[in-house]
Amino acid sequence: MTSAGKRMSMDKQDSETLSAQAMTVYNALHEQIGFLKKQQWTMTNYLAAIYAAIFGIKKELASSLPPSLTCILTLSVAVACVYGLIALGIIQRDLGNVRKRLGAADQEVFGAREYRALGMSRETCPHLRGLFFTGALMLVLVVGAMVVISYLLLRTSS
Repeated sequence: MTSAGKRMSMDKQDSETLSAQAMTVYNALHEQIGFLKKQQWTMTNYLAAIYAAIFGIKKELASSLPPSLTCILTLSVAVACVYGLIALGIIQRDLGNVRKRLGAADQEVFGAREYRALGMSRETCPHLRGLFFTGALMLVLVVGAMVVISYLLLRTSS
């Protein structure tokens, strides 16, 4: 019987041992998930800081803000918002890809018995996992942009 045949006859009941190289890649994939989640927060925080800076410029200059600068700042907020939304979408996609790779590795590494005992299951849509959270960050970007743009476009009565 070939090696593949022996493996099939085990019906994935026994665990497979990972090589040192495979274990390094496996751990790196887990670390990448943490890194990507931090990137979501970082992206959102930096854009919130940009919104706050633009808000501060308008507040400080108030009535002396030239219309051309108001237009530039408004456009800057809109571009930052769109850029942030795209970046968060790319990060969400990357998270799904990493989760997909980890899911496939888990199925190969853990025997069927271990897989069940650990309560693991194959994700049908790894790209949608965490989308609720990413959607909340996207909402922060959109609402923040709307507030700042509204404030920029308000006419001061002084």
